[in-house]
Parts: sequence; C-alpha cells; structure tokens
Amino acid sequence: LLVKAGRVDEAIGVLKSFCEQTDLSDEELKEAADIAERLGLYGLAIRELNLAIKSNPKDSQALIRLADLYHEQGDAHKAEAMLERAIRVPSCSFEALKTLVELYQSSGRLAAAKEAVQEAIRHGIDKEKADGLI
Repeated sequence: LLVKAGRVDEAIGVLKSFCEQTDLSDEELKEAADIAERLGLYGLAIRELNLAIKSNPKDSQALIRLADLYHEQGDAHKAEAMLERAIRVPSCSFEALKTLVELYQSSGRLAAAKEAVQEAIRHGIDKEKADGLI
C-alpha cells in the first residue's frame, strides 16, 4: 500500500526492518524476497532467498527464484549452481531443467547439458520430456 501511495522510501524502510527479524518463517522470507525484488532491492531479495534455502535446502521454488535473480543480475555461474541443486529435488519443475539446459547450451557446454538431463531424470523429471531438450 505504501508503494501505491508513492511512499516508496517508507516501504523500503518497513521491509528492511521486517527483514531484520531473526524468527521469520520460510514463507515470510520468500514473501520478503518477492517484495524486495519488486522494489529493486536485489541484494536483499537474494539474501532472503538464501536464508529460506538455508532453512529448507529442498525448496525447489526458492532455488529456482534465486537462480532467476542471479541470472537477471548477470551471474550465470551462481544461477547454474542453484538450478543444479533444484533439479536434484524431486518436486522440481521441468522449467528449471529447461532453463539450466539453455544456459549450458548457450555457453557451448553440451556435455554439461546432457549430464543435467540425466541427473534430472534420476530425480524424477519425465524422461521423454527431458530427452527432448537435447
């Protein structure tokens, strides 16, 4: 509401104060990251997602969101690392694998792309769909 009222600086202050709490749930951390991203506070968004992942290392959605943020910030290496972790989580989406394969292919690392597909298949991604990426 503060942002809609044009009080962006105040909204940023409230968000930063909220994020200083040490007893936030994973969902609160992810919500704070979402708000921080919308406000252009990418460092804060990354920090909050990292905290959520530290609390729940198998949160594939947080891993994927963090990968997206790293990619948007131009850090392909960290984006790949997050997606590599995400494809090892049984609840991971096919889109995470697709994005990882595209990152590998765009940098000419076809063997890494093939290995990622095989890793994702081992962790429950549909084989036919995954093989279609290569």
